[in-house]
Amino acid sequence: MEWWTHLWLNEGFATWIEYLCVDHTHPEYEIWTNFLSREYASAMSLDALASSHPIEVPVGPPSEVEEIFDAISYCKGSCVIRMLHEWIGQESFQKGLNTYLTTFAYKNASTGDLWAHLETTSGKPVADVMSTWTQQLGYPVITVEAKQEGGNRVLTLSQRKFCGDGNITGFESMLWKVPIVIATKGNPQAASLVLTEQSTTVTLEGVGEGDWVLVNLDRVGFYRVSYSSELFQSLTPALTSHTLSPRDRLGLQNDALPWLGQESW
Repeated sequence: MEWWTHLWLNEGFATWIEYLCVDHTHPEYEIWTNFLSREYASAMSLDALASSHPIEVPVGPPSEVEEIFDAISYCKGSCVIRMLHEWIGQESFQKGLNTYLTTFAYKNASTGDLWAHLETTSGKPVADVMSTWTQQLGYPVITVEAKQEGGNRVLTLSQRKFCGDGNITGFESMLWKVPIVIATKGNPQAASLVLTEQSTTVTLEGVGEGDWVLVNLDRVGFYRVSYSSELFQSLTPALTSHTLSPRDRLGLQNDALPWLGQESW
């Protein structure tokens, strides 16, 4: 790494690749479920605080280094890498990582160097999207509302910063560029998009009024989801029947806790 500002390139990557290797050699362990209950949960807990810090932190003298050896560099860093890997795809990620490591063998590199190589191999705006995750603190909550239009379901997705104490004052203008995968009862890959604005609409064709809709499939994205009461209730049969994966059931449980007793989940 070029300087301690890019510590997460070492520690976040190392944390993520531990799980990747175990999943590759022993998929029966369902290690990504363990990842969610440990790294993902730890990162979300700390990063919901107003006292959190971005993944990339300007570091001055070496005496400041110890302050960034925390769950943000390790846990959130690994979560962001996981999200990026799934967004651009394994092949593009591997090719970009290969050229990055080859180019900077026995040299120092920065976060921007990694983004440039992954952008070249994937053709996606990696730096533009990922800078919103590494250069600002916190993470969003995606609010999901729905209306039925004939045989289609129209979702409205909105984002705002999630604050652990509920006080969003001072954070109202924050935006992330959020990779989102949406699954439905009949289609595990019904839609994929990058939410770049505060709000957008998505039309899911062929989704009936009683069909469930799940945002953030496999809990790959580093954000919470707040469903309308109707949408959350429609997921209940898939939860109780274990139609949803353990990762998605765990994610729904964690998302629901902050909203208990409110109109949305």
